[in-house]
Amino acid sequence: MLCEWLAGHMARALDLPVPDFAVVRAPPELIFAHAEGNELGPLPAFASHVANSWQELSASHLDEVDDALKRDVAVFDWWVRNQDRTLKTQSGNPNLLWNGSEKQLVVIDHNLAFDRDFDAKTFHDTHVFADALAQVRGDESLQDGLAQRLRTALKIAEQVCDEAPPEWWFADEERTIAVDFDRTAVMSILRRCDSAEFWRFDT
Repeated sequence: MLCEWLAGHMARALDLPVPDFAVVRAPPELIFAHAEGNELGPLPAFASHVANSWQELSASHLDEVDDALKRDVAVFDWWVRNQDRTLKTQSGNPNLLWNGSEKQLVVIDHNLAFDRDFDAKTFHDTHVFADALAQVRGDESLQDGLAQRLRTALKIAEQVCDEAPPEWWFADEERTIAVDFDRTAVMSILRRCDSAEFWRFDT
């Protein structure tokens, strides 16, 4: 949940269209009265809101998505090392929702961000908007504008981590086993936006 929490805040800081999200606790009556409540448990959980009118983005919708938004989503996912947004022809898992009547996109699911096994080639081969990076690679003015937005978002990253529920940093209720989230390494990933290498989109 830490990856979802931090990446969600970074996306929001970049003005990407992410749904409202919050830390929630399941009411005791839900936990004990409903079978699905047992899966939630009493600990803080990450919850986001999406209206029923949204559907998963399909290949047939791609031409309707704004080019600047495609670019921003691709740069964001490259930044947070999220390669879990795939869609090529008729298959994939875009983790994007589409409202056809309003022609609006919603960006969801960042639980696999900050992937230590991130592979640049896989990203370029499978990411739904990978082709949008080409316009950024050769445009220094565009890079400067995007870099400023990333640096602005980065300023709140440490605070966002501090505000995560203490329970999320541990794999057990007794808080004796740390989760697999290296805060120092994650911050290093985010600081890559200050390097020229970042904008080559090859490592």
